[in-house]
Amino acid sequence: MGVWYFYWTLFLGKGNFMDFLKVRYQNGKLIFSDGSSRSAERYEKPYFRFRKELLAIRKRTGRETIIRWADLHRHTGYSLLDSTIRISDMVSHTEFAGAITDHGTMRGTLEYYQAMNKAGKFPIIGEEFYVESIDGKLNGNHLILLAKTYNGYKNLIKLSSEAYNHIYYKPHITKDLLKAYHSDIICQSACLSGEIARYLADGDYGKAKKAALWYQELFGDDYYLEIQRHKISVEEKVNPQIIRLSRELGIRLVATTDSHYVNKEDSSIHLCHLCIGTKSTVDHPARKFNGTCYHLQTADEMEKRFQDIPEALDSTLEILYKCRNFKIETGNINTPKFEIPAPFTSDEEYFTHLCREGMKRRFGSNISKEYQNRIDYEISVIKQMGYCGYFLIVQDFINWAKSHGVMVGPGRGSAAGSLAAYAMGITEIDPIKYGLLFERFLNPERVSYPDIDTDFSKAGRPKVIDYVRQKYGEASVSKIIDISCLRSRVVIRDVSRVLGFPPSFGDKISKAIPDDPKISLRGAMDNSQELQKMYQSNPDVQKVWNIALKLEGLPRGVSIHACGTIIAPSAVNNFLPQEIAKDRQTGERAWVTQYPGPQCEEMGLLKMDFLGLRTLDVISNTLELIKKTTGKSISFSQIPINDPRSYQSLKLGKTDGVFQMESSGMTNLMKDMFYDVSDSDTPQKGNEYFERLIAAVALYRPGPMDEIPRYIENMKTGNITYDTPKLEQVLKNTYGVLVYQEQAMMTVRILAGFSKGQSDIIRKGMAKKKAEILDEYGEYFIHGSEEHDGKHPEKQLNIAGCIKNGIPETTARIIWDKMKKFGAYAFNKSHACAYAVLGAKTAWLSTHYPVEFMASNLDSYIGNADKIHGYVRKCRQNKILILPPDINKSYSWFNIESKGIRFAMNAVKDVGDVCAVNIENEKKARGKFSSLSDFLYRMARYQKINKKSIEALIYSGALDCFDGTRAGKISAIPAMDQMIANVQKTDFDQVSLFGNSGTDRFEPISVPEKEEFDSIFLASREEEYLGIIEHYPTIKYRKLLQRKHAVTIEKLLNTREKTYVFEGIVKNFRDIPFKTDPTKGIYVFVLEDETGSINCVIYRDRNTPIHVGTDIREHAICYLKGYVKGNPQYGPQAIILRSYILSDHNHI
Repeated sequence: MGVWYFYWTLFLGKGNFMDFLKVRYQNGKLIFSDGSSRSAERYEKPYFRFRKELLAIRKRTGRETIIRWADLHRHTGYSLLDSTIRISDMVSHTEFAGAITDHGTMRGTLEYYQAMNKAGKFPIIGEEFYVESIDGKLNGNHLILLAKTYNGYKNLIKLSSEAYNHIYYKPHITKDLLKAYHSDIICQSACLSGEIARYLADGDYGKAKKAALWYQELFGDDYYLEIQRHKISVEEKVNPQIIRLSRELGIRLVATTDSHYVNKEDSSIHLCHLCIGTKSTVDHPARKFNGTCYHLQTADEMEKRFQDIPEALDSTLEILYKCRNFKIETGNINTPKFEIPAPFTSDEEYFTHLCREGMKRRFGSNISKEYQNRIDYEISVIKQMGYCGYFLIVQDFINWAKSHGVMVGPGRGSAAGSLAAYAMGITEIDPIKYGLLFERFLNPERVSYPDIDTDFSKAGRPKVIDYVRQKYGEASVSKIIDISCLRSRVVIRDVSRVLGFPPSFGDKISKAIPDDPKISLRGAMDNSQELQKMYQSNPDVQKVWNIALKLEGLPRGVSIHACGTIIAPSAVNNFLPQEIAKDRQTGERAWVTQYPGPQCEEMGLLKMDFLGLRTLDVISNTLELIKKTTGKSISFSQIPINDPRSYQSLKLGKTDGVFQMESSGMTNLMKDMFYDVSDSDTPQKGNEYFERLIAAVALYRPGPMDEIPRYIENMKTGNITYDTPKLEQVLKNTYGVLVYQEQAMMTVRILAGFSKGQSDIIRKGMAKKKAEILDEYGEYFIHGSEEHDGKHPEKQLNIAGCIKNGIPETTARIIWDKMKKFGAYAFNKSHACAYAVLGAKTAWLSTHYPVEFMASNLDSYIGNADKIHGYVRKCRQNKILILPPDINKSYSWFNIESKGIRFAMNAVKDVGDVCAVNIENEKKARGKFSSLSDFLYRMARYQKINKKSIEALIYSGALDCFDGTRAGKISAIPAMDQMIANVQKTDFDQVSLFGNSGTDRFEPISVPEKEEFDSIFLASREEEYLGIIEHYPTIKYRKLLQRKHAVTIEKLLNTREKTYVFEGIVKNFRDIPFKTDPTKGIYVFVLEDETGSINCVIYRDRNTPIHVGTDIREHAICYLKGYVKGNPQYGPQAIILRSYILSDHNHI
């Protein structure tokens, strides 16, 4: 280990200083490298049984701790489905120093580094790479690389990222890459899958020696031959040869253990984990670890295993010493450089200019003092915090989007509270008009990166991201990783499968887990009596459950974050590692960061959320349709948010397609919120309605919902009392109810004299339920900070307190307690306001242009049959005609015709985008189709079509314009298929030599005369291919039922408690037993006719004349008697009292 008298100081965590000294044993004493000594008796363990020299840590406030080894080869759960070690477990089981060396990734390195520092331990950062062999093959050879310094860490980042440009099953680094990025890196030859060990296992000592010499020449004294002892037979052949290589070439040995699980007894858990990844079972595993001891080792275990070669353990301490100066630099701000146009010379100057010009554009040259003071204050704070460049970048891509026809949202989150953002065009909400606070967004006393998330239309979002890539460089822009984990239900099914149980067994357990995506297995067990009974009574359930508990929460896979994007000053992999990931939904492959979003920000990189919002596509398409159908050009900004007619529609429950207002609960709230809207209301009154809409967005969520009744009562009665008159200016717009976080911030400022920054600290403390903040500042709120300021002259708070401002202590405590209780749930008004803008604008479009608006909503849900079904039903209820698909009239979108909305061709199942576009292109090129034969011939010759698409077109009714029934056309499909094949194999160049078009060479399709399918079959096929039913079988019975006083479902929905007879088609039929008594339960299903649908319930334990299984079954037409009852969770439900068989019409 070289000269042993060295001494260095290590800084770990906050104020945790340590001295590193070398230590040796001599005559019953431990002699330290600083000249001091201690009696060896005070140390419990015989550290120097066979070791000559060790390291010691001496803490500034305590005694020395002896370090006997550093654990340098171990894997965490970020080695996907390969290791069961969590970062927290790795840290807690590390005696002092250890490395993280995951397979082919650095995903966990920053988390590990921070956790080790927090624990006062020393982290070593590395990766187990897959490396090219000396003969240039990419065959998965392993290689351990560790960072000695921050520069070495940056080289690891480069290597980890560049490996994804050389994928052969796994990402590989080449020898050229190693040459380019080897400085400040320690290299270990790795396990039995390392290049050296593989050559030795194959008996090729010469090739192993050649490879070792190559690495030794490159890394010098920083190259080590790794030796492990896992009791594997091949080790008996390889390890002696590794020791021989070490002695021949003078390359030091380093002892490691290839850790993949925490405790020795976890090997069976680890096998299950491996089988999840390989989709095999523990009885027939596709992969398993040979040998033993792949757990996290102790120094005792390693000394016992390697007592014959203690120098291999000494090498771990040498490597630890070499890494002594390693530190990851976090907290820097790495904002991309924004190009400043002439004549401006700095970000600050250009930012100020844009703000001033924007204020003139928004408010004219005569700006009020209130607005002038606010913009001056915001400019000064943004400059002070160094965020001018950030604002310039954001305004640039937002204004580019607007100028290139991409619909941009009015704002999102707390950024809507910034007047500077409004002036620059980043947001479209005047924050002063709506009482939005800048401190909620940026606070000099709470230093953090600004967070401006932006909504774009889904169609336009990729264009904006492409613009950003072009502007800052492809390598400087990256998407963010999304790491999925083994969640409660999934891990139960996985473990059940790998243990060999049938799928039904795992399903049964998982279905007993409460329907909450965030619930853990422990939480599920605590909240489910059914689970508790299953666990207590069934040993197999116990086995599955206990293993699943150990695996729950471990990483399972990676994908691309839905909206997060990193913009760096140079290549992203100059700052953090990247990899290529695949989007789970689209299949897109793209570069992503290996660190999740928050860690990217900790590394000082600019993270932007480019969100695709469907509603913006709806608005954009609606405005285009309005221009097409009426000639009127309306811009987003011209749509009013204070139109009384819009709020009258909401009052009537017309919320279909209205942003954030569509749920049954929100629809009912709209009826209450706007109970007093009248035809005579003015836009001025509409401003008050908009404030109510903001409140509705904020209140309709868990927690605040409890305040809705008081809000409504105060609004209707006007009987509002304030704990102190000073609160009226804060709570007047919300009728005396604390709704927003901003109101809590204003309360402490007005009543107790808090500063703007201090009020935001209170807001955050309430939102995060931080007791230490609330307890401290609660006293300042009541009594002021005079006592604190006297004790801490260096940190003056200068809070007057309520008592000093004339508010009695009792009243002050009541106000504080209310704020503490509701502040934890209070909503960000800036965000609520931004979303209310979209709600008001979509309500306006729905009210004034309902056909265009509904067509756009239908278009936005192509591919989602359930949503299309729901909107079609709403259209019919609102007397908007939905025309069936027609091969000659339909387009690849929902088009407006004079009679109504024509069904989109690519919304037909099994037709899809490609076929729909082909049909459209053919019609554009050669006109409409004159016959079935003409359609088949032209599509086969000039475009593409297949049997599956033809069948879909027939069943959906798109070919009804041609002669013959659907039944006849279906029977002719073999002939159609033959015609397509004949056309496709014809050489039309040869045909044209004889002067004809070729159409006469093919026999026209003759559709057999067949009776049409029965109405129930037609309806089932229409529902399958369209998601809706054009030919309701119920219609033919309508007159008969009306004579018997039956009602449609549309009318039934508007009744309560009164008994009626009604009919419809049964859908989604389910039998749900009660958990407390499985012999009892309910049948639930949806009943649908041409006017609407309703959820139905039958109680199994009641003695009622109901024919379940005969009359009531999936897709059957049912005739039922019952009444409607409101359900706060599921909406209106029909409680069924009786069913009638078909011959019972006369008895209804």
